[in-house]
Amino acid sequence: MSANDDGFLGGARLLATDARVAGMLLREGRDRACAHLFGVSRDDSGVVTVIALATLAHAIHGKIHETISAPGGPHASDTLIGIGLLSEAINVIAGEWSRETPVVPTVVVAAVVAHHLRPWARISIHDVHAVAHRIRVDFDRRYGHLIRPVKRNPFPPRKER
Repeated sequence: MSANDDGFLGGARLLATDARVAGMLLREGRDRACAHLFGVSRDDSGVVTVIALATLAHAIHGKIHETISAPGGPHASDTLIGIGLLSEAINVIAGEWSRETPVVPTVVVAAVVAHHLRPWARISIHDVHAVAHRIRVDFDRRYGHLIRPVKRNPFPPRKER
């Protein structure tokens, strides 16, 4: 029987043989490339290939993460340069008297520091609110049955302006 007479099984055998030959050629190429680039024997080319693929995957992951994530905040050196530029711009706009006044750079520095601390202040305030709420819930669970509830007016009177 020839490959043409075998039908489906003949085609499957040809595909398996072609895949095996392609795999053998790829392995030979990999072994020669590892021997030429890294100077390792054929026995060690598998380990070198795994290390090279892991390094490539790590580099790709880093680039993808760098591309997807938003840029971080400015570095301290960038902030200092910005403060200097802003202070000089204020001095140019305000005039010569502002150079003799030490308050102008202090106000600029305070504004920059306050701007950088704003996210942490927001988180801290949120945490304080969450802790206060948790304390109130725990207090009500423990002592709520001992305290008479106070009826509150759902519609408090409006304040006159």
